[in-house]
Amino acid sequence: MAPLDGSLFIGARASIYSIGWTRKRVTVPAARDLFAERGFRGTTVREIARRCRLTDPALYYHFVSKQALLQAVLEETPPAISLAGLPPAAGREEVAAYYNGTFRYWSENLTVGRTLIAQTLNSDAVAAARLAEVRRGLEAAIPHHLVGVYGENSGLVGLGMRMLGSGLFAGETLRATRASRRADDSTLTRSRVSAAVKVGCPSPAVARWAGTVPLPARRLPPLRPGPPAPSEGAERTRLRILEAALALFSERGFSATTVKAIGARCGLTDAALYYHFHSKTEILESLDELPHTQLVPAAPEGQLNLEWLARFVDGILGEFEAERDAIRLGFRQILLGNAVVAGQRYLAARGWWKSMAIACEATYPPGEARARADIVAAIRIGIPHTLLVEAAMGAEAVPFDVLRPRLLRAVAALLPVDAGLSAS
Repeated sequence: MAPLDGSLFIGARASIYSIGWTRKRVTVPAARDLFAERGFRGTTVREIARRCRLTDPALYYHFVSKQALLQAVLEETPPAISLAGLPPAAGREEVAAYYNGTFRYWSENLTVGRTLIAQTLNSDAVAAARLAEVRRGLEAAIPHHLVGVYGENSGLVGLGMRMLGSGLFAGETLRATRASRRADDSTLTRSRVSAAVKVGCPSPAVARWAGTVPLPARRLPPLRPGPPAPSEGAERTRLRILEAALALFSERGFSATTVKAIGARCGLTDAALYYHFHSKTEILESLDELPHTQLVPAAPEGQLNLEWLARFVDGILGEFEAERDAIRLGFRQILLGNAVVAGQRYLAARGWWKSMAIACEATYPPGEARARADIVAAIRIGIPHTLLVEAAMGAEAVPFDVLRPRLLRAVAALLPVDAGLSAS
């Protein structure tokens, strides 16, 4: 009998390691995609195994739990984008190129970012810690270079670009989630993202203007009248159900909220609730029936000015304060791939953008108008979404009277008006 060849054992061992490596390479992307589509709670281990053609035991051999899979997905996120080649005394163009590279990375890795933020909003401690690590890496990397360009105004520039980045990410998520979209029908294409970053990154002169210009006093616009109070008992009950559902969806997420919990919150039996709504999905799709506080001003008929920018920021903060639950729920549903919610938000945002584009055409040079309109739209969603994520990460809330001047100066740096136009 011929002696056993040791190379067979080596080859078999290598094959085992290769299979394990391949399975991990297949399993993590499958889990990442399912978490982004359905959320962490709405995804089962069996669904992940089926997506990557593994048995449940084979998957558990590599990952002891669904939480371990989430950890592997989140570890794909780098702590920071490299600043190699960006000298300390870099100019405005280099800083804009850095931010453009950062935003492009998140656009190309949208699924990872969506999972990371969605889980942070779902109060997942692992995701919140990872997102905080990413934030620290980014914030530690750029300020030294900003100071070299903007001096004492580097803080407001950094804040403005962070709001812009948050809004661009949310806009890309909205575009990717919509069910009925065409290749030429997007909120922002990659070239438009680059244009918005390039135009929005201010010159040192604009940053100085934004840092010193006297700010208008805060004057919130009057609330727009809501729908009349329901007169029928059935209509009042329906609104009570929607109010309870909005609070619970915001607190726990859609997947983790049961119809029984909604009924208990508003003092109804399951049968009474089902009389008004046939399913939990129907409740979610009916939330727009609730009266909304709309404080963000419409585009001005003429040029943008500092007074309008002040009302713009004040309106965003006022709307966030009044509609926090609805904003949080909408953002979470878009992150989790709810095409219905994304479609509703897209249509509303698209109409507002068109009116802003007209105002920007009256304010800025022809080559900048579209990019400036994209910046305004990104800021409108970037501010509330940043506040939501920071709260979910455990950041201490900043009073609006302290936050307001910081935000207004940051917005003015990205959208120079009045005397700032000549500085640009």
